[in-house]
Amino acid sequence: MSFGREPDLVGLSGIHCELKRREGVDLSAALAQAAKDAEFFGDGLPTVFHRGNRQRWRVTMELDNWLSLYRAAETSEKRREGEQ
Repeated sequence: MSFGREPDLVGLSGIHCELKRREGVDLSAALAQAAKDAEFFGDGLPTVFHRGNRQRWRVTMELDNWLSLYRAAETSEKRREGEQ
């Protein structure tokens, strides 16, 4: 596998972004590529941002990774509520 010089998108802390802007994306293959690239770059959870023509952007990631993000956000929200 050949890796680019940098990830497709940077700036989302803890998320490795693989971008696919075309019709008929093979999400399983794209997520596998994101996982390999995330390991290579060491920049976060493998995630695929994708959209077809005249479509809105969508995000795909493995459920366990999504649940980790959700739990972290939920914990952060509870912490903020406790401070008020």
